Amino acid sequence: MAIRLVVWCTWGALSGAVFAVALMLAERRRGLAELSMTRTAVWGAVGSASAPAVLMTIAYFEAGPREPLPYLIFVAATASLGAAMAAASLALARRAPR
Repeated sequence: MAIRLVVWCTWGALSGAVFAVALMLAERRRGLAELSMTRTAVWGAVGSASAPAVLMTIAYFEAGPREPLPYLIFVAATASLGAAMAAASLALARRAPR
């Protein structure tokens, strides 16, 4: 149980770090009010799909020829969750008092 918790926490931290770096590099000239919700969601999808995409690609090639659809579905699901969380984070940050 503890191993799974560590794996999921590491996965989330890595995905969040990739999102933060991607957003910082791509949107560095924009302030919080100028950030587009759509672009932020796209960077959230990129960040959250990066770790699963790498790990699933490694697992796919190590396991031999298999149907890639389950791998693609998993990566798409994590990208969708990352996009939703990034957009929600931006919406909450905009509502914060100054």
